[in-house]
Amino acid sequence: MDLGLKDKVAIVTGGASGIGEAIVRVLAEEGAKPIILDKNREKADALAQELVAEGHHISVHILDLRRENACQDVVEEIAETYGSIDILINNAGVNDSVDLDRPMKDFVESLEKTSTTWSP
Repeated sequence: MDLGLKDKVAIVTGGASGIGEAIVRVLAEEGAKPIILDKNREKADALAQELVAEGHHISVHILDLRRENACQDVVEEIAETYGSIDILINNAGVNDSVDLDRPMKDFVESLEKTSTTWSP
């Protein structure tokens, strides 16, 4: 299948496991450049190593999405490194209908529903 994603820079939050992992795999197969944003370094690195060994371009950034400054910093870094960001898949959290149009407080509460005690 050709979804027209070749060389598209795609950020996937929560991209190390579950639905996010499946999205990263499809993006890689389609020739995109998936960038995994996740808090689980072990899972993110394992997925990236597997896909890189298959010849795909993958990047990993470990961060806590509840920290607004960290999100802004990583987006700026990615945009500077790649020249653009073509796709954003906001997959992290639970399916509770909280989207990015809501206040940051609501988004953080959504992330905390699935969060374990973790610190970067």
